[in-house]
This record gives sequence, C-alpha cells and structure tokens, in this order.
Amino acid sequence: MLRTEQDLMKRLRSIKHYFLMDQGDFFVDFMDLAETELNLRADKLLASRLESLLHLSLQSSTCSSDPYKDDLVCVLSPHDLISQMEAIHERSQKVGRAPLSSSIASSLNDPGYKAIDALTLDYKVSWPLSLVISSGALNKYQMIFRHLFFCRHVERRLCDAWRNHQSTKELALRSALMTSYCLRQRMLHFQQNFVYYMMFEVISPRWHALEHQLGTEISTVDDILNCHRDFLDQCLKECLLTDPDLLRVLTKLMTVCLTFANGIDRFTKPYRLDEEAIRNEREAERDRRADKKARDEADAMLNPSQKLKSRRTLAAAVPRRSSGVDLRRARLKELSDDVRQALTGDMSPFVRMTAELEVQFDTLLAEFMQQLLHRSHLQYNSHLSNLCTRLDYNGFYTQ
Repeated sequence: MLRTEQDLMKRLRSIKHYFLMDQGDFFVDFMDLAETELNLRADKLLASRLESLLHLSLQSSTCSSDPYKDDLVCVLSPHDLISQMEAIHERSQKVGRAPLSSSIASSLNDPGYKAIDALTLDYKVSWPLSLVISSGALNKYQMIFRHLFFCRHVERRLCDAWRNHQSTKELALRSALMTSYCLRQRMLHFQQNFVYYMMFEVISPRWHALEHQLGTEISTVDDILNCHRDFLDQCLKECLLTDPDLLRVLTKLMTVCLTFANGIDRFTKPYRLDEEAIRNEREAERDRRADKKARDEADAMLNPSQKLKSRRTLAAAVPRRSSGVDLRRARLKELSDDVRQALTGDMSPFVRMTAELEVQFDTLLAEFMQQLLHRSHLQYNSHLSNLCTRLDYNGFYTQ
C-alpha cells in the first residue's frame, strides 16, 4: 500500500529535491530572492515571508511540476545546528534522556544569529506515510538540509568574492592583491570540493542504493523503515554531522571563509568602476554634440557666412568622440591610486585582515585534515580517506 497507493518513492523523491538540495536551480533562485531577508536577525523575521519567497522560487524552477511541492513548509529554528547536534550527541550518551528542547539554550536572542543560520524546512505528511517519513526522519532530513544550505551559502559568498576581485582586474593591482587572490582560491577549492563530496560521493550513491532496495529487496514495512533509517544515518555520518569535534572545526573554517568574503565585499565596493555612470556621461556628451551640430547647421542655413565656421566647429568636435574612453581611463587611474594608497604598508586594515584570516584558515584546515586522517585510520572509514584525498590531493596540509 505504501509503495503503490501512497506513492512512497515519489514522496521520497520530492523530499530529496528540497531537503537534500537535489534541484540546484531552485535554491539559486531562492538565495537570490531572499538574500536581504536571510541576512536579517532570526528574531526580526517572520517565517511566512521566507516561505512566500520559497514558493515563488518553486514556481519558476524545475520543481514546479512536483505534485507535492505545496507540502513544503519554511521554518526558523530557535537553535543553531552546532548546538542542536551537540545536544543530540550528549543526550545519546545519557541513560535518562531529557527532552531535547529543554537541553538546548535558544539562539534567537543572540544578535549574531541570522535567518540564514536558522532556516530549515518542514514537510506535511499524513498517515500512513508518517510511518516511514516520521518526525524523527524529518529531523534528520532537516539537519542534513541546514548543513548543505550553509555550505552552499559559503560557496556562494566566495564566488561573490571572486566576482569582486574580477571588478578590480583593470586597476593593475595584481601584485598588491595577490595574497587575497590566492587565499580566496584556496577557500573556494576547499568549499567546492567539500560540497561536491557530500552531494556526489555521499548522498547520490546512498540514494541510488535506497531506491534499489525499496524497489527490489523489501517486503514488509519494517524493511522499509530499516532501509530508510540506514540511508539517513549513513548520510549524517558521512557528512560529518555525527562527529561534534569535526563539525565544530568545519563550522569555524566556513565562518572564516564567510568573514573573508564579507571583507572582500566591503573593501572592493568603493573601488568598483561605475560603468553605468560613465555610460550615462558619455551619452550625455554625445547628445550635447548632436544638439550643437544641429544648431550650427541651422545657423549655417540661415546665414551662409556661418557655413565655413560650422564645418570648422564640427571638425574640432571629432577628437571629442574619444572623451568617453578618456573619462574611463582617468577614472581607472584614480581608482588604482586610491587602492594602492589603501594597501600601502603592513598596517593597512585590508592587508592585516587578509594576513590574519590566512593564518586562521591554514591553522583550522590543518587541524581539520589531521582529525580526518586520525579518524580514517582509527575507524577504517573509506569516506574519510576519500575526503582527505579530495581536500588535500598533494599532501600540503598533512605532511
């Protein structure tokens, strides 16, 4: 009945689209639409506002044909992911288990707790599907989603940092900004490879195995429950969500990446070439020349003696066609001088910020890699070895 009348596999695929971020275009649209709201404090934002943007993104994505998309609900969790995972881990070590909500302090009053940290999803499920997609299973989906969503957010901000760096490429400052270029690329390499690992080396193969089991190897409800539980537990484990120490270092790493991306945005913002202003000024200059030409031609028709003078005026105006290019070059030189002055000396705020974040990133990444290696040798987990190879292919951090 679950597989036929209740469309169990279609329901699970629908959940996979959203909680496991199977449909990338949907979340790209959502993060673009809700960027302002996601950067607000969690206690200052209504979940209904995010939910309306969520469903607006759904309508224009490949998920629009999903018959169960209206069962998706947006929620702002009162607890950050680290606190929630640590509380679950501590609770699992105790014999007498207190309710989870009473063991975690709310993060909503923390001014640094933003909507992007609190965002999670929920899903409306009715009986008998709730036997398989239970509240416990949904909690696991939510933890994986929050982890993936934050990782995607950090990756997106580092891509924004790349675009901000690109906006300075005409300023002839490659040597002055080389340290920040290299640091950004190393951060982006780490983040993109970690996201790739979770999506394609953990979730995707585990999902295909689940589909195969549900399609051929199960005969009872207990078999379905066991397969589904094993799938979620494996995803949680291999995405490093069941190891509080690794998760804590990983979160610090991504926080350093976010701080760097935000710093790049603040630094480059005043020095971005305003192409629109230059274009508008060039068009205004062209309009002024056209008006003057029309007036001179009208005067020449009324007064033939002015004809020669009009031709000379037009000839003199020809060199001014390059005034737009000259204006752009002048603005580029001015911006280059300003940036060089801002980068002069070791006491420059930007130089100091880059140096400090580089030390923090290298230290945390080395610690993260050492912990991964230690656990892979201790527990004989192939997924940790694969992640080590992907993140540190040349052994730079583990030598």
